[in-house]
Amino acid sequence: MVMKQDKTVLVTGAAGFIGGRVVERLHFDGLANGRAGVHRWSSAARISRIPVDILKFDVLDKDNLPHVIDGSDFIVHCAYGDRSVTKEGTRNLLQAALDAGVERFVHLSTVEVYGNVSGQIDESMPMKYSGNPYADSKIEAEKACIEFRRKGLSVVILRPTIVYGPFSKLWSVRSVQLLHSGWGNITGLNGICNHLYVDDLVSAIILSLFNKSADNETFNISGLDPVTWAEFFDRFSSTIGLPLHKPKSFWQAYFRAYTISPVRKVARQIMNTHPEVVLTTTSRWPLLKGIARYTEKQIRSTPSAGELALYKRNAVYSIDKAKSSLGYLPKFDLNRGLQLNAAWLRHHGYLHTDNGDYRE
Repeated sequence: MVMKQDKTVLVTGAAGFIGGRVVERLHFDGLANGRAGVHRWSSAARISRIPVDILKFDVLDKDNLPHVIDGSDFIVHCAYGDRSVTKEGTRNLLQAALDAGVERFVHLSTVEVYGNVSGQIDESMPMKYSGNPYADSKIEAEKACIEFRRKGLSVVILRPTIVYGPFSKLWSVRSVQLLHSGWGNITGLNGICNHLYVDDLVSAIILSLFNKSADNETFNISGLDPVTWAEFFDRFSSTIGLPLHKPKSFWQAYFRAYTISPVRKVARQIMNTHPEVVLTTTSRWPLLKGIARYTEKQIRSTPSAGELALYKRNAVYSIDKAKSSLGYLPKFDLNRGLQLNAAWLRHHGYLHTDNGDYRE
């Protein structure tokens, strides 16, 4: 891989789990000049310690994007949100990148675009709408990427699997919450966990930026040696020093998931549409605050129906193309990744507090 220290890379979603790590690696590995794109200043604490330009912008504000992109040689697009942000925001950014003559655009997608599949899955497998808003919006974003390839923009699409590691709310913090609540030990979790430590994904992103053979290609990105979800949670639990709870049946978990599902949907809708009202109301009424905290805890500590379906999926995502074309080779096996993950969780207080309770 040829390093481009004189080049500038704009990373969208740089305040997030993956985008933040991309910015860190670009800077600390001396690979390129990083520029960090964020949606809110309040979310930029992690990357503000790095001497990079931090830009606040909205991908839906297409009139402002040419000014944001100006001076960037490459773009790594990690930002996502609701369907309009993921679909239209990606299209806006692609258009601005094309107009600005950006050398390469790396789009972060997901293997969820394949739908609920089984067997050995490579990049020749067609995308399939599943009704999952996140996955379906990523399909729409990929279609925009393909359209702009035809217009002359070099676009690389990466489809990562289950990405975990420091700062991951979903597969690090939430996994601890599930394990602590007892809902991480469910019988019958024989589906395949295609785990991917975040630094391996970031290495693939960097290879995609600077490798000529990546031009207008799509790659699955996963880690070493997939395991069953039962083994993943077992090894996660062992690494953080938490004994597994008494096993719960899959159907027991399924029933609980569907019981909590309407509560989850209503709570998400209220927080998305009226966050200030919720904060103001709960701060004034201790009883409501207690109810809200209890409800939040139940939601966070209960697997969703979508997660349970994922735990049963028997698919392995081939990375042969990434290996041969990019020179991608994952370096973090599950043991090493979980150990680094546990160290971060412990340092940030997610594993225990002074009174011995686990942080929610």
